[in-house]
Amino acid sequence: MCNSEIESIDHLFFLCPVANQVWCHFIGLFQFPDAPRSMSHLWGQWRLTWPKDKRVFGDLVSKSIVWNVWLARNDCLFKDIFTTVNCIIMKTVRLIHFWLSSIADSPRERCEEDISMVRRSLDFLGPRVLDADLAPHIGDDHTLEEI
Repeated sequence: MCNSEIESIDHLFFLCPVANQVWCHFIGLFQFPDAPRSMSHLWGQWRLTWPKDKRVFGDLVSKSIVWNVWLARNDCLFKDIFTTVNCIIMKTVRLIHFWLSSIADSPRERCEEDISMVRRSLDFLGPRVLDADLAPHIGDDHTLEEI
């Protein structure tokens, strides 16, 4: 995506300036430790630094970041569409919110604080993004400005 180095898994998902900005947003938002440096670091030592009661949520956030960076990379490579950092962040937040809203009531109660943080993270994008009807209509071909 950044064309600054040969693409590798670790560069694409962690070291690329675009991916790093996405990680930094969520690191600050959820008070995670410093951003992971590699895939093995993410699922090994980095993950173990989280409190046990936050690991499932942290896994969900990590998977959502990796997935949305991957989609942005594919758009850039195969469709010649550059996705902005803010758009990747917004899509990641929407995916996290969608996944959290799909949780059954009993486990969902344990995640209410995390769900609230995800909702508050949309504030930086403005009220037009808070519309719940928007989530199903966000396609991979849209930029933040189009939504």
